[in-house]
Amino acid sequence: MKADHDIILRRSLEMMTKEYLVDEVLNSQIEISRLKSDLYDLHDQIGTYDMAVENSTEHPHGSFIFYLGAHEPSWLRHIELVGIPLFVSTRRLGRLKNMIPATTRWALDSGGFTELTMHGKWTVTPQEYITQVRRYHDEIGMMDWAAPQDWMCEPHMLERTGLTVEKHQENTISNYLDLKTLAPELPFIPVLQGWTRDDYLRHVQMYMEHDIDLEAENLIGLGSVCRRQASDEVATIATSLHPLRLHGFGAKKAAIVQYGSVLASADSMAWTVGGRKRPDPSCPKRTCGDCLHYALKWRNETIRGVNDRLVE
Repeated sequence: MKADHDIILRRSLEMMTKEYLVDEVLNSQIEISRLKSDLYDLHDQIGTYDMAVENSTEHPHGSFIFYLGAHEPSWLRHIELVGIPLFVSTRRLGRLKNMIPATTRWALDSGGFTELTMHGKWTVTPQEYITQVRRYHDEIGMMDWAAPQDWMCEPHMLERTGLTVEKHQENTISNYLDLKTLAPELPFIPVLQGWTRDDYLRHVQMYMEHDIDLEAENLIGLGSVCRRQASDEVATIATSLHPLRLHGFGAKKAAIVQYGSVLASADSMAWTVGGRKRPDPSCPKRTCGDCLHYALKWRNETIRGVNDRLVE
């Protein structure tokens, strides 16, 4: 009799425990949903930190958005980076087994420079890349846009592939068309490639021949500019492409300040170089090449430089 009583008591306790755990899980899910909703509300209210800092009636595009290059995917959910746009490579994200929702807006780098440098061609098919991007878009969320599998046109890159500037331009358009045809719901942007001013103008015409009006696009990437030393040359190219809304890939700090006024947005990882060469004296580490505090300081100085130039 006592054994039966013990069994009933144990089962009652197990049931109560399960009900309690279920309630706790549900409450946790509700709390997570509430916090996520609050985050999105905050994001909408402030329009991101960049818009508040960088918005200017003097800018030809109304504002300049700077995407801070992030070498760590974990920065996408870092509390200090809420509202600060980031630029993250698929080569970093692709290593993750589990995707965690982002807490700030961001854009995706296709890793094209590394891919072509290593292999002299794209070894990732458009469908494979789409699978990656769809996973980031759906599971991480808050993705502004994704770069296509474009073909850079720096001289050493042409030597690596054995192709011409025009062929690289054709390949870039072909890939963009493939991506948009196979996954029109994903935010891929077109990219202009070239080396001289005339190269870029020709690429615009090549897009038009494929019935792609770049003036109707929200954003167009400006490729093969990140490793140029002559900022004046890049400024001339960007200005000649007005009124296109351009994104400058991987620009140096001085270049961003100089021609940020003719861009809609830009990204940069140049802060890592400064952090290694000129670390913050107050930092206990010997180098700041991976320090968040250094990255934020560098970013704010860059934005301030763009804004100062606008009012000159």
